Amino acid sequence: MLGRVARDIHEPLSQIRNAVRFVNEQYLMGDADCRRLMSSTERAADQVARKIRDALDLTEALAGRLETAFEVVSAREIVAATANLCRRAWSESDLNVRTNCDPEDFEFVGDPDLLLRTLANLVMLSPRAGSSRIVQVDCLSGPDTVRFVVTDVDGASACDESIELLFCREAVRAMGGKLEEEPEIGRFSLSIVRHPVTGY
Repeated sequence: MLGRVARDIHEPLSQIRNAVRFVNEQYLMGDADCRRLMSSTERAADQVARKIRDALDLTEALAGRLETAFEVVSAREIVAATANLCRRAWSESDLNVRTNCDPEDFEFVGDPDLLLRTLANLVMLSPRAGSSRIVQVDCLSGPDTVRFVVTDVDGASACDESIELLFCREAVRAMGGKLEEEPEIGRFSLSIVRHPVTGY
C-alpha cells in the first residue's frame, strides 16, 4: 500500500519540481525575494521526492526485494557528496556540514547510492527549527570495517521513527552493515565490512 501511494505521488511532484526550476531559472533572476521563495519551494519539493524514494525502497526492503549495487567507492568522494547533498537541501545558515576522512582518502567496496542517501538522511534527521546546526561527518578506515560517524555538534537531537530513519536501518542491513543510534547525544555510527577492492 505504501509503495503504491508513493508511486502515485511521485509523478505529479516531479512535474511541480521541474516547473519550479524552470521558472526560477528563466523568469525571476532579477528579483531576490522571489528567488529565495522559489529556492525554498524547490528544496521542499526535493525533500518530498527524497522521502518518496526512501518510502519506495523501504517497501522493497521490508519485502526482501531491495537491490544493491556494490562497487569501489572513494571515502573522500562519498563524504564530500554527502555534504553537498545536505547543503543543497538546507540553506547554509541552517546547516553547516563538516567532513573528515582518516586517512585522507581510501577506497572500499560499497553501494554508493544507498550509502550516500543513508549518510545524508542521518545528517538531516530532526533539524532544529530556527537554529543553526553543525554536523560532523567522519569516515574512519579500520582493518576489517569502514566506519562513518555522524555527530550533531550541538548534542542531543530528538529523532522520531521517521521514514528516513527506517530507510537508513534497512539500507544498512541490505549492505551487510550495522547502525548504532545514540540520538540522546546526537550521534549515529554506521559500520560496514571491509571487503577486498581487488576484483571490483
